[in-house]
Amino acid sequence: DYLVKHPLTTTISFTGSKAVGLLIAKNAADVKPGQQHVKRCIIEMGGKNAMIIDNDADLDEAVDAVLYSAFGFAGQKCSAASRLIILEDVYEKFSERLVEAARSLQITASENPAAYLGPVVDEEAYTRLMNSIASAELKYKVLHKGEAPLGGYYVPITILGDVKASDDVAQNEFFGPVLALIKASDLEHAIEIANSTEYALTGGIFSRSPANIEKVKNELEVGN
Repeated sequence: DYLVKHPLTTTISFTGSKAVGLLIAKNAADVKPGQQHVKRCIIEMGGKNAMIIDNDADLDEAVDAVLYSAFGFAGQKCSAASRLIILEDVYEKFSERLVEAARSLQITASENPAAYLGPVVDEEAYTRLMNSIASAELKYKVLHKGEAPLGGYYVPITILGDVKASDDVAQNEFFGPVLALIKASDLEHAIEIANSTEYALTGGIFSRSPANIEKVKNELEVGN
């Protein structure tokens, strides 16, 4: 906050939460006494990133990519897959494969080569995520909740099924290993769901159809 408001600061580059990013933009616009320039802000504010699984997708390839995107780095990256939008023709088949593959992922200390994911960054993140998961368990179908070691900030891999596009777990960023599965009737519906959040950082599709890939490239409202 001190650096953002200082009259000698000229450029601010920030990656983090939407709340802090918007506060930075607001404070940077306030010209201080002695300031001789307009401050420049480069602000990247997280995401609720969607991956679309088309009904002709290579499901094995898609499972591998979804697991790495959603749970690599314990989901602590703004580009992590957080919403999985699956066409209803392949929803059951894909979700079963995804859960089965997720069971094999090992959560342990990051220096252990066997670790697929390690602990989250600190106690605040751990407490927030565990509370969010406990709350979600009361409202949603839990397809998978992994085993997490004791004695550290280890958060279990959690996959929630039959989530609606407007639900809180499909709209709010967790910044942890939590994935919401949403069913779409067709590709048009999938794109509509993907574009239904206030975030627009990253998005993706698994499809064998060049036409569908091109459609998503043109209509998905994301930066990357």
